[in-house]
Amino acid sequence: MHRTHRTSIADVERGGWGEAADPDQPNACAAERSSGRTVTSGAPARRRGAWVAIVGARRHARGVSHLPFRLVVFDWDGTLVDSAAKIVGCFEAAIAALGWAPRPQTALRGVIGLGLPQTVPVLFPGVEEDAIEAFVAAYRQAWLAPDAPRSAMFTGARDLLHELRDAGYRLAVATGKSRAGLARELVETGTGALFEATRCADETRSKPHPAMLEALLDATGTPPEAALVVGDTTYDLDMARAAGVAAVGVSWGGHAPEQLHACGPLSVFDTIGALQEWFTASRAAE
Repeated sequence: MHRTHRTSIADVERGGWGEAADPDQPNACAAERSSGRTVTSGAPARRRGAWVAIVGARRHARGVSHLPFRLVVFDWDGTLVDSAAKIVGCFEAAIAALGWAPRPQTALRGVIGLGLPQTVPVLFPGVEEDAIEAFVAAYRQAWLAPDAPRSAMFTGARDLLHELRDAGYRLAVATGKSRAGLARELVETGTGALFEATRCADETRSKPHPAMLEALLDATGTPPEAALVVGDTTYDLDMARAAGVAAVGVSWGGHAPEQLHACGPLSVFDTIGALQEWFTASRAAE
């Protein structure tokens, strides 16, 4: 049986989606939960979007499945594509090539979702800019090596995307990958035609800043209250909250369920099947 985790409405109203997170602070949602601090945003449109998300959460908690979302913005790595092992391997190869001290795999997995240059100061505080550039170059060399394994989509992810498109949802991608990296994987997975718009970390600011998501909203002409983010990390959920956009978490990727719950998403799903059922239920209620 699929299990769906839901945050309480009290948690949502205390800050889960009612206020915008600090857009430049990784793991801002978890930090706010532990400190009790709430960071507010002065953007009226974002607050309106956050309020609609609260209404959606109330409906969901009361058993009313209809959700007013038209655009679904997916993260890529860890949400649609099972790429964690390849990413960690490339991190390790780049670190070894530069002669830096190894980092535990848990730390390497924890930064998946950030833009590549933003991962380096997290893993190696105080590193110089030229060292960051060297790391990025070494990582990309490892990623593009002829013998590097291809990343495969999670079982059921392709079917979910096709089902959502057939049901009339508009789809987009917001990813910490580079444009070249995403373009290559869209071809490899054969999913490029499913997405109306995509944004990458080398085209705008990295998650958790909302610029990437706001660019997608602008490109598709979608108001924040009509969009939903689906992601596997707190970076995704922080980005959504900073933009006044609702979100759901998925626990099969980079961050643990308890980390995702700390961000106050509408739900956290254990399987793609459970997420698919959630969307199906919302359509049935229309």
